[in-house]
Amino acid sequence: MTTASLGTRKERTAFEEAVADVMWQTKRVKDWKADFMPCHADACLQVADYCAWAIQRKWESKDKSDTRSYALIEGRITYEYDLFAKGKQVFY
Repeated sequence: MTTASLGTRKERTAFEEAVADVMWQTKRVKDWKADFMPCHADACLQVADYCAWAIQRKWESKDKSDTRSYALIEGRITYEYDLFAKGKQVFY
C-alpha cells in the first residue's frame, strides 16, 4: 500500500498498526506493507488526496452549496454514506 509520508517513526508505526487491525478485521489479510512516499513522488497519491478533499468539502459545507469539486468526480464514486447520520452529537 502506498501512502503519503508521515513525520516520525512513531507516527508511521501507529498508522501501520491501525491499518493492520482493519485489514485483519475486514479481509483477514496479514501480509502487507506500507510504502511511505512523498506525495509529490506519486501522482496517484495526489489524485486520492484531491478526491478525499472534494468529498470532505461536500459533507462539511453547511448548505451543501460547495459541490463544484465533488461534481467533477461524482461519476467515479461507487459508494458513499453519512458516517454520523445515526448519532445525535454534532461533529462538524
